Amino acid sequence: MLGFVIPLKSRQVSHDWDRVGRLLNRTLASLANQTSQQFRVALVCHERPAQLLELPNLDVLSISRRIPGTPYEKRRDKHYKAFVGEHHLRAFSPSHIMLLDADDCLSRRI
Repeated sequence: MLGFVIPLKSRQVSHDWDRVGRLLNRTLASLANQTSQQFRVALVCHERPAQLLELPNLDVLSISRRIPGTPYEKRRDKHYKAFVGEHHLRAFSPSHIMLLDADDCLSRRI
């Protein structure tokens, strides 16, 4: 089984939250099109986007941390969310874990 972690920026630091949601759904759709459904996705975020594409193997993990302000804090926030997602996925014993951004698309044969 594969694990995918998607750390999502906060709505409060996004310039266009609707666009972030659309790109995230495109990423989730690319994961849903995998030839094998033996994968798990951990979406780690401050706020859950509206109109989120629902997948049976998607776990939305909400965190309550201070919203980052500086570029340094934003990098630390992304790394923290990646750590939270990876820790969550370890319970499913994945053979590999891949970090994705909310605007990434994957080949269906990954």
